Amino acid sequence: MHKDGVRYKHAEVPRFDDPDRVFTQGGAIEAAIAARKAGKIRYIGFTGHKDPAIHLHMMQAAARRGFHFDAVLMPSNVVDAHYRSFARDAMPWHCARASRCRQ
Repeated sequence: MHKDGVRYKHAEVPRFDDPDRVFTQGGAIEAAIAARKAGKIRYIGFTGHKDPAIHLHMMQAAARRGFHFDAVLMPSNVVDAHYRSFARDAMPWHCARASRCRQ
């Protein structure tokens, strides 16, 4: 694959303490940033499938540290509005800060 399409994502962030582990000194985000600087990857993102509050916590943790994710993936389907809604609880916060957002 051409390096312009290579991406790195923190797959499934299911616990509230995961952002602390990702952003700790010497943590995963430092490795991802170093790989991007070395030209090994182009995009850094994360996914969350469990709870929009945890997803929002990850985005806020990044913002507090001045980091912007290139990709944020979250589930959205017909059931979303009825239980732990990502569309209602996480997506608006992200879209308010994203340069491009489709709702």
